[in-house]
Amino acid sequence: MVDNAAVERGPEGGYGNEGAIIQALAPLPTFSDLRPVVGSWIVGTDPVAMYIREDDVGITRDKARFIPHVII
Repeated sequence: MVDNAAVERGPEGGYGNEGAIIQALAPLPTFSDLRPVVGSWIVGTDPVAMYIREDDVGITRDKARFIPHVII
């Protein structure tokens, strides 16, 4: 992740063979030194769940804290 002169790298060896992702930087907010990400799962056109992942680094890792929520 590149933000002007600052560079942050993901895990050694990456996550898989998918290659690189190039997109505009959208920095996560920081609360008590943690950076939350909210996401969702959709099946067809129906929302079925959401989640919050939070990590203490700019690139959310696969070992980040994870809290799933079910939509009933």
